[in-house]
Amino acid sequence: MHYHPKAGMLAMRTQTLAMVHGFDFSIEESRKQKAYSILLSKNATLQEKKACEALTLFANGLEILEFGKKASCWKKYRSIFSSSKK
Repeated sequence: MHYHPKAGMLAMRTQTLAMVHGFDFSIEESRKQKAYSILLSKNATLQEKKACEALTLFANGLEILEFGKKASCWKKYRSIFSSSKK
C-alpha cells in the first residue's frame, strides 16, 4: 500500500502536541501512516474518517476546540495511534 508523503510529518506534529496536552500515547511509524491512509481511503467508514479528521485538526494545531467535539470518536480509534505496550 502506498502511503501519503505527509503522513510522517502529520504524525510528528501530533506526537508533539499530544505531549504538550498530556496525551499518553506513542506513535509508531506504521501507525502514523495508517492514520493518514485511513483519512485518504475511499473505503474508510465515516466514523473512521471523523476520527482521523480530528487527528489532522489536532496535528495541524488548528481548531483545537473542534477536536474536543470529536473526542468520543477519537477514543474509539485511538488504538490506531497508541502503543499497546505497557
